[in-house]
Amino acid sequence: MYVFIDESGDFGFSNKSTKFLIIACLICGNPFVFDAIIKKMRRHHFKKELVS
Repeated sequence: MYVFIDESGDFGFSNKSTKFLIIACLICGNPFVFDAIIKKMRRHHFKKELVS
């Protein structure tokens, strides 16, 4: 079993802080399936960001 955890934002202790802190967790049995999903999303949904 594999667990992927990611966070976005900060705790909000300064005036420039974001309003939210988001924590995401993904649990999967096969990391290769997850890798294939990410590659497919990048290819089809984020083409403009990948082209330099």
